[in-house]
Amino acid sequence: MWSSRQSALALILALLGGLAWWLLQRQSPTEAPPPPRARSPDYVVSGFTAIETDEAGRPSRQLVAEQMRQFVSEDLAELDLPSLTLYQSEAPPWRADSRQGLLLAGGDEVRLSNAVR
Repeated sequence: MWSSRQSALALILALLGGLAWWLLQRQSPTEAPPPPRARSPDYVVSGFTAIETDEAGRPSRQLVAEQMRQFVSEDLAELDLPSLTLYQSEAPPWRADSRQGLLLAGGDEVRLSNAVR
């Protein structure tokens, strides 16, 4: 059986637990966290054109887009209506068009999406 000391300790712990529960119930609900910040580009370029040349100064590829939105912290740019042309020395150039695109890895990679032709 329990000694009077153990009974008193059990009663005190039960009272403390009840008091803690009661205090938690009385607290007003915490404020909702602020909504996440809207994602916005660092800068926007309308009528974007970029041309890369080879060692001899001849164009090796050209990227044109109606609009480019640059996100510096993400190291990417979103493109609207991009057109990519890859020039070859002994053959006609390759051309790809789409509705949307991404420019990744500091401009080393272009991904075209949505109605790619």
